[in-house]
Amino acid sequence: MSNGLMSLFSNPQTHFIKKTMFELLRDRYAKHEQIVERISHSMVTEKDTKDFLQMMVDIYEIGFMKAVEEQREKLAQLGYDVKITGRTN
Repeated sequence: MSNGLMSLFSNPQTHFIKKTMFELLRDRYAKHEQIVERISHSMVTEKDTKDFLQMMVDIYEIGFMKAVEEQREKLAQLGYDVKITGRTN
C-alpha cells in the first residue's frame, strides 16, 4: 500500500482538512501548502477538525464584517445611509 494511502487510513482528518483548505484558498493554496500539511496532521479527531474549520469561518466572517463596516462608514461620509441585512447567529 502506498505511503499516502496509509496516511489517509491512519488519520482521515488530514485529507479532509487539506481538501477543505484547497477549496477555500483555491489558487493561493500552494503558497500555504506547507502549513496546511503540518496543521492537517495535528487534527486527529473529528472535533479537532470541526473546531478548526469553525475558527476559519469565524476569521473569514470577522474580516468580511470589518470590510463591510469600513465601506458603510465611507458611504455615510458621502451622505448615504446603508443598512446591511442578512442572517444573524
